[in-house]
Amino acid sequence: MFEVKHHGAVDGVTGSCHELVVDAGNSVLVDIGLFQGAEVSGSGAGAAQLAVEFDIATVRALVITHVHIDHVGRLPYLLAAGFAGPIICSVPSARLLPLVIEDALKVGVTRNQGIIDACLARLAEQLVPVEYYEWVEVGLVESPYRLQVRLSPAGHILGSAYVTCRVRRDLSPKGLGLSPKGLGSYDVGGHSMADGSIAQGIELVRGHSMADGSIAQRIELVRGHSMADGSIAQGIELVRGHSMADGLGESPKGLGSYNDVADGLGESPKGLGSYNDVADGLGESPKGLGSYNDVADGLRESPKRWDVVFSGDLGAPYAPLLSAPRSPYRADQLVLESTYGDKNHEDRRSRRKRLQGCMERALADGGVVLVPAFSIGRTQELLYEIEAIIHANAEKDISHTAYGRAVNWSELDIIIDSPLASEFTEVYRELKPYWDKEAKRRVEGGRHPLSFEQLTTIDSHELHLQTVAYLAKQKRPAIVIAASGMCAGGRMVNYLKALLGDARNDVVFVGYQAQGTPGRDILKYHDRPGGYVMLDGEKYTINAKVWQMGGYSAHAGQKDLVNFVKRIRYKPVQVKLVHGDGEAKRALQGVLQRELPGTEVVV
Repeated sequence: MFEVKHHGAVDGVTGSCHELVVDAGNSVLVDIGLFQGAEVSGSGAGAAQLAVEFDIATVRALVITHVHIDHVGRLPYLLAAGFAGPIICSVPSARLLPLVIEDALKVGVTRNQGIIDACLARLAEQLVPVEYYEWVEVGLVESPYRLQVRLSPAGHILGSAYVTCRVRRDLSPKGLGLSPKGLGSYDVGGHSMADGSIAQGIELVRGHSMADGSIAQRIELVRGHSMADGSIAQGIELVRGHSMADGLGESPKGLGSYNDVADGLGESPKGLGSYNDVADGLGESPKGLGSYNDVADGLRESPKRWDVVFSGDLGAPYAPLLSAPRSPYRADQLVLESTYGDKNHEDRRSRRKRLQGCMERALADGGVVLVPAFSIGRTQELLYEIEAIIHANAEKDISHTAYGRAVNWSELDIIIDSPLASEFTEVYRELKPYWDKEAKRRVEGGRHPLSFEQLTTIDSHELHLQTVAYLAKQKRPAIVIAASGMCAGGRMVNYLKALLGDARNDVVFVGYQAQGTPGRDILKYHDRPGGYVMLDGEKYTINAKVWQMGGYSAHAGQKDLVNFVKRIRYKPVQVKLVHGDGEAKRALQGVLQRELPGTEVVV
């Protein structure tokens, strides 16, 4: 196995940062997150110590699973430490990441726009957007290995991915001419191609390589997949990840049936091992041709490659806007999140009804409902659900003003108080091609899930303060969604200060609350006599009612995590559990050990 160093999210759920060590001179980072609350790294990094504390001299690339702050928040510090390699992420994440980093800089580093612009310009130079399922070559320096990475949808937030890092022996005499600066040497979709002396005779198509002549003669790479005409797969055309044999779907040479990309292709009658799905990647040539992206995936036992999968944050089924994650075809080594390793979520299919019921109970006394939510992901999911509730219950009376006038769902103010959330929501709307089928059907039906009549967005700080003061006077009911999701900062703190003391108000938590955050304290102490929370160093009594809604976590529950591992066709030798409290990790470890006795599960 290859060594994986963990620089964060080891004893908690924030500060995600993992380093795959390929050899003594080469490694790749997966995420570089911010610590929140009391959580720290093993070497002293934490919310109060953000500088990168580990050696980055061998780091050839950074791969980002998604743009939540606990996975990307220390990126400016990584750049400041001298990292100049490629920053690989999905196409949606590439649109969202600059917004997250700009906000992180303003909140936690500086308001100097010149410094912020310089950092964002540097980020733009190094950012490499990659479509899902495409293999990207990471250039290594003087290494006997090749390293490729691939992103697959994780279903956590828009653009989220789990990462497959494929390490294999470099069988070419010149290491396929890869650049020591990161993404090899080609110019397809914004990358560079080295001519002649470096990569002569090699055609790179969207991040994949084909050596003509001696190495992989007569193999055509189409969007990252390979077709060797003649002896291997004559008459088979690979089109955008799917296979078609002479229009029939059957191999003319009895190679089995051609299945969908995510499920892999049947078994080879010629001893080629299993047909990996074309999304899965590089197999072994049956003629010893070395490495190419092929339908014939090669034998699992081959010592020439090793797949290390980093789960990032996995989503759960029935998430608004997103499809559920599908397991990789193969993982030799798995680094798995365990946020909810000790519990399953409530029935997610009925959660909209439960959200409606919770909101209606909370609004019944005419108060304000506060929903702490991160600006990206959770906010958009809540808007999507609230639009559906309003659409189905527009005329239903649910509350009243201070003067006794009834208020129905169609009249209720839904307030998003976060400039960042507003920007994210606009980008979400621009990224409709990445929405799931249900969301697309709503749009086709003339609905606007993320932009509806009752929605008000608060941008300026002055208007924010006015809104807090207005709602504190209890003129009319409203639902306020604001960051941060754990009440550790952002505009939600001002709402809590002004409204927690009034019993007519409610706080509804729909996400995880980490140790050491005000959100965790509110949940813990709200029902105790004299319960209070410390906000900005001051004590605030909790008189408002507090609710915790299950089923709205963007994280997979225990059953979902176990299924993710069980559905891997070729199971991992080792599963390393990260991104979870000790109790959650131990519970998940026990279940996985029972379900997969042949796999080592490490906490």
